[in-house]
Amino acid sequence: MNFVPKMNVHELLEGYKKIIQNIYSTRPYYLRIRQLLLNYKRFHGKQMKIEFSQLSAFFKSVIIIGILNKGRGEYWKLLIWTLFKRPGLIVDAITFTVYGYHFQTVFGLRNNH
Repeated sequence: MNFVPKMNVHELLEGYKKIIQNIYSTRPYYLRIRQLLLNYKRFHGKQMKIEFSQLSAFFKSVIIIGILNKGRGEYWKLLIWTLFKRPGLIVDAITFTVYGYHFQTVFGLRNNH
């Protein structure tokens, strides 16, 4: 820890762990993505070209998050929802699912979900 807390260190760390678990738990995370996509207004108006690296990332996300991961149901619900409600934001939806998977990995939460 790079600071001296005024409160009990154990309580501080336990509270931090609880917040991280709640923020990156699969269902609440995907619900927040959905809410973000509902409110999101894309800045540029022209259609984005999909590049090979994005297509490759999509297929990797399908295999790793959509098939192998325990939270795969939420992944598919979000992708289907996005295709029907905000199809222009499908690339963003996939990007946020990959971010969530990354955060779950970094914080050691992936095995719990």
